[in-house]
Amino acid sequence: MKKTLLICAALLAVSVSTALASGVNLGWDDCAGVGGTLPNKFGTPTFSCNTNSSAAGRTSSLVGTYVLATGIPNLVGMESVLDMKTPGTVLAAWWDFGNFPSLATPGCRAGNLIVAFRSVATSCFDWPGTDGVSGNMSCERDFGGLGRARIKLIAAYTAGSPQPVIAGDEMVAYVMTINNAKTVGTGNCLNCNAPMCMVLNEISLGQAPAANPTLRLQSPDVANFVTWNDATNTQGCPGVTPTHKSSWGQVKSLYRE
Repeated sequence: MKKTLLICAALLAVSVSTALASGVNLGWDDCAGVGGTLPNKFGTPTFSCNTNSSAAGRTSSLVGTYVLATGIPNLVGMESVLDMKTPGTVLAAWWDFGNFPSLATPGCRAGNLIVAFRSVATSCFDWPGTDGVSGNMSCERDFGGLGRARIKLIAAYTAGSPQPVIAGDEMVAYVMTINNAKTVGTGNCLNCNAPMCMVLNEISLGQAPAANPTLRLQSPDVANFVTWNDATNTQGCPGVTPTHKSSWGQVKSLYRE
């Protein structure tokens, strides 16, 4: 109970600072700052919207990372906000991972975007320390306009003690793996090949004790957006994304469910 109170208090701290911030990155299959692939992805040798197989080498991963200009001694948790857009007024069904509680119906591919908050298969640094980290993800269709979606993530230490983050290190916040279920065949979700862009708008870091400010990282370090089947960025990433206000309370309630 004490650890839960510590985490929540730190994440909900009123004081918010950007003075120590550096930036955020979003990359395909690796950390954008030290080895991520090109910003656009499609038609790899293993996947061109032609299979439902999610065997090794066929899935795609989105890696969210951050870099601090000044280190912090006591990281306890993280919140992140991303926005996604496909052409037109209806989010492409293949990209509809919608699972937000207010949605009348789940997305065509709800459950096929899978998040992990620790990763050893990247070129940058994992969450500091070896203690347990867990969290939750929500995806809300049509947030900010038609043809869009918003993804929110929260994670926190659930065992052990807060840990330091070293200045200048590119740190993994999460790895979101997209599997290929419902791509082809009966019951498939349409428009896998639709152009898509996704922007990492913010990563906020909670510190202990609660009197320490929450750090909001909102500027790109190397690259804060990726595209799919849109090498010329016809959708105007990252400008397509709506602005947002931090909503610690809402995301915290999702995490506690």
